[in-house]
Order: sequence, then C-alpha cells, then structure tokens
Amino acid sequence: MTVWILAMVALMAFMEKAFGPKTDFAEYHDQISVLNSQFSQQMRESNLWNTVVGTLTNSSKASWKDVEVEAQFFNKSGTMIDAITVKDNYIGIVILPHGEAAFKIDGRAVCPAIDYATNKLYVRWAKDANSLF
Repeated sequence: MTVWILAMVALMAFMEKAFGPKTDFAEYHDQISVLNSQFSQQMRESNLWNTVVGTLTNSSKASWKDVEVEAQFFNKSGTMIDAITVKDNYIGIVILPHGEAAFKIDGRAVCPAIDYATNKLYVRWAKDANSLF
C-alpha cells in the first residue's frame, strides 16, 4: 500500500511539472538581453563560417532554458544578408534569475566575407526552466 501511495505521489508530481502552469516568456522578453558579443569568421574546409559568441543576462525573477538567440548580419548599405539562430544548432542554454550565461552561434555563411559589415542580436524565445517540456 505504501509503495502504491509513493508511486501516485511521484506520478502527480510528474504531471504537475509536465502539464502545470508555465511562466510566459512574452511577459519577461525585455528582461533577457545580450550583454556583450564578438563576431568572427573562419574557413572550414571550403566553407566560410560565421561565429558569434557572447553573454546573455537575465534581470527577471524567472529561470529560463533553451534560450534562442538570433543573429542578423548586414552589408555596408544596411541590407540584411544572412541570419542564424542558436536553435539552429544548439539547444540547452539555461539562465538563472538575475544571472548570466554564455552562448555561441555558429553557421555557414551565405555571402562572401567582405559582404558582412555589422550584426544585431536578439533573444527570440525561451522556455520556463521549471517545465519538463
């Protein structure tokens, strides 16, 4: 009987974590930002790769996981010529409340190196770190 009760309690805890209320990222979107970043390019085999590394900061009271960062790349005239997101090749960034976390975006370039003049970074999405899914 005790084992059955423990199993039910564990199942209920799992159900609460999996399907219970989640913190809505949209309410906290402006509280996660890019603190600093560096952009570099390198040749790998016969392909040019863009890499952006940086630090995110979370000024909210919530913990976030699977944070998606987008980098937009622009030419000298200000036209967007390329974009990559951290979700494209890595999921797993976790930022604790009032904390910082490093990120790296890495993607094959679609234009010649000379075309890349500037970039902008955006935090696009994150999941409640206390949720299972």
